[in-house]
Amino acid sequence: MSDQNLSEYYLSAALNQFRLIPCGDDPIMHAVVGLATISSLWEAPDEWRNTHSDLVLRLQENIEDATSRLTEALSKWLTPDYVTFSMATAVSFLTPGSSETKFDQLLHIGLIEAELKAILCRREISARGNVMLRNFQIHRAKDAAVDDHVIQ
Repeated sequence: MSDQNLSEYYLSAALNQFRLIPCGDDPIMHAVVGLATISSLWEAPDEWRNTHSDLVLRLQENIEDATSRLTEALSKWLTPDYVTFSMATAVSFLTPGSSETKFDQLLHIGLIEAELKAILCRREISARGNVMLRNFQIHRAKDAAVDDHVIQ
């Protein structure tokens, strides 16, 4: 796949993910996949911002449209200002222009992506009853009881 086709693929994939945030059932998951896809554009030659300007513009608009729904979905974990800043950083990364801050923007995208992944993991662990911690506590209690010769 050529660099141009690859960058078009990444932009289209990210566009599809951010398009689903306002109406989808799990905006956090869509944001994680969309942000990861945007991060993948770092490896593509910089001309993708100009070559695919129509896709870039649509993606930027979708990110802006998705921000309020994402902010609402993340309200238990992250401040609205932080979510808004992070999504604005993703929009800036997509904007043609100076590359002086592109790596810094990418770092912020990676940070919010990692935080969203952590939220997804914590949410699922909690929904499943924190099975690993419960099993650990049960085994620890059994070991303590055996050490004290309470269990026969």
